[in-house]
Amino acid sequence: MKEIVIEFKMNKDGDILITNTADDEKIAISFNEKKLNAKDVFRLLNYQKGHFYKSASNIDLITEKNKKDYFKEITDLFDNIFENINNLKLDNSSADNNVAD
Repeated sequence: MKEIVIEFKMNKDGDILITNTADDEKIAISFNEKKLNAKDVFRLLNYQKGHFYKSASNIDLITEKNKKDYFKEITDLFDNIFENINNLKLDNSSADNNVAD
């Protein structure tokens, strides 16, 4: 499996830049607008069979509670997406192995 790291960085204004470090695909979420498009997320992830997703962020550097809470909501959302994708692959691998038996 190829590990894909999705990096989350919040700037001083609270905007979040999300980067797929494997192919440098990026999306930004404005703190004021708080809009996230599913098509942009799909493009960012560049899903392919054999990819394993994990996240990295600078959340520890964020001190303002409101911004940190918002940032955590976004990273938690993506972590749930990653967990489901990664578990789906593990489930499919187990099923494939059982069929071969």
